[in-house]
Amino acid sequence: MKVGFNKGKKYRKYKRLTQEQKEMIFKLFSEKMELRKIARVIGVELGTVQYHLKKTQGV
Repeated sequence: MKVGFNKGKKYRKYKRLTQEQKEMIFKLFSEKMELRKIARVIGVELGTVQYHLKKTQGV
């Protein structure tokens, strides 16, 4: 029996954001939109939005 590393968990394949998606995150954030709503609009996870804001703006 072969034991896998992820033990049956399914992970989404990672996909990089386009430059347009990144710009949209910053635009919506500057307009005081909630981070959860930004994530829904862009179609990404909340953590992705938080990561890109923290990485570039030090939020």
